[in-house]
Amino acid sequence: MLLQNTIDTCSHIISDEGMEEPAVFSDMADILTKEKVIREDLKQPLKNMMGLRNIIAHQYGDIDFKIIYKIVKDDLKDIYRFL
Repeated sequence: MLLQNTIDTCSHIISDEGMEEPAVFSDMADILTKEKVIREDLKQPLKNMMGLRNIIAHQYGDIDFKIIYKIVKDDLKDIYRFL
Protein backbone atom coordinates (compact mmCIF):
# COMPACT_ATOMS: atom_id res chain seq x y z
CA MET A 1 0.00 0.00 0.00
CA LEU A 2 2.87 2.38 0.78
CA LEU A 3 4.26 1.88 -2.71
CA GLN A 4 0.87 2.45 -4.32
CA ASN A 5 0.38 5.61 -2.26
CA THR A 6 3.77 6.87 -3.46
CA ILE A 7 2.70 6.29 -7.07
CA ASP A 8 -0.65 7.97 -6.41
CA THR A 9 1.13 10.99 -4.91
CA CYS A 10 3.36 11.27 -7.99
CA SER A 11 0.33 11.00 -10.23
CA HIS A 12 -1.55 13.73 -8.34
CA ILE A 13 1.40 16.11 -8.44
CA ILE A 14 1.81 15.59 -12.19
CA SER A 15 -1.90 15.99 -12.85
CA ASP A 16 -2.47 18.95 -10.53
CA GLU A 17 0.48 20.84 -11.99
CA GLY A 18 -0.49 20.10 -15.61
CA MET A 19 2.74 18.27 -16.38
CA GLU A 20 3.13 15.88 -19.32
CA GLU A 21 1.24 12.61 -19.04
CA PRO A 22 3.38 9.56 -18.24
CA ALA A 23 3.04 6.53 -20.49
CA VAL A 24 4.10 4.14 -17.70
CA PHE A 25 4.61 4.48 -13.93
CA SER A 26 8.37 4.86 -14.18
CA ASP A 27 7.96 7.90 -16.46
CA MET A 28 6.61 9.76 -13.44
CA ALA A 29 10.05 9.77 -11.84
CA ASP A 30 11.54 11.24 -15.02
CA ILE A 31 8.84 13.91 -15.23
CA LEU A 32 9.15 14.89 -11.57
CA THR A 33 12.92 15.12 -11.93
CA LYS A 34 12.69 17.18 -15.12
CA GLU A 35 10.20 19.54 -13.46
CA LYS A 36 12.49 19.81 -10.41
CA VAL A 37 9.92 18.38 -8.00
CA ILE A 38 12.41 15.73 -6.90
CA ARG A 39 16.20 15.71 -7.02
CA GLU A 40 18.08 13.67 -9.60
CA ASP A 41 19.43 11.34 -6.90
CA LEU A 42 15.88 10.26 -6.00
CA LYS A 43 14.82 9.40 -9.57
CA GLN A 44 16.23 5.86 -9.69
CA PRO A 45 15.07 4.89 -6.17
CA LEU A 46 11.58 6.12 -7.10
CA LYS A 47 11.67 4.03 -10.29
CA ASN A 48 12.78 1.04 -8.22
CA MET A 49 9.83 1.55 -5.86
CA MET A 50 7.46 1.61 -8.81
CA GLY A 51 9.03 -1.56 -10.20
CA LEU A 52 8.70 -3.30 -6.86
CA ARG A 53 5.06 -2.30 -6.68
CA ASN A 54 4.50 -3.90 -10.09
CA ILE A 55 6.21 -7.11 -9.01
CA ILE A 56 4.11 -7.29 -5.85
CA ALA A 57 0.88 -6.47 -7.70
CA HIS A 58 1.35 -8.75 -10.67
CA GLN A 59 3.60 -11.64 -9.59
CA TYR A 60 2.45 -12.32 -6.07
CA GLY A 61 3.13 -16.07 -6.21
CA ASP A 62 6.72 -15.59 -7.35
CA ILE A 63 7.83 -13.08 -4.71
CA ASP A 64 10.84 -13.84 -2.53
CA PHE A 65 9.60 -12.53 0.81
CA LYS A 66 13.12 -12.50 2.24
CA ILE A 67 14.01 -9.86 -0.35
CA ILE A 68 10.85 -7.87 0.45
CA TYR A 69 11.70 -8.02 4.16
CA LYS A 70 15.24 -6.80 3.48
CA ILE A 71 13.91 -3.89 1.39
CA VAL A 72 11.43 -2.90 4.10
CA LYS A 73 14.08 -3.26 6.79
CA ASP A 74 16.94 -1.49 5.04
CA ASP A 75 15.59 0.75 2.29
CA LEU A 76 12.73 2.81 3.73
CA LYS A 77 15.05 5.82 3.71
CA ASP A 78 14.09 6.38 0.05
CA ILE A 79 10.42 6.64 0.97
CA TYR A 80 11.25 9.17 3.68
CA ARG A 81 13.38 11.15 1.22
CA PHE A 82 10.49 11.20 -1.24
CA LEU A 83 8.05 12.35 1.43
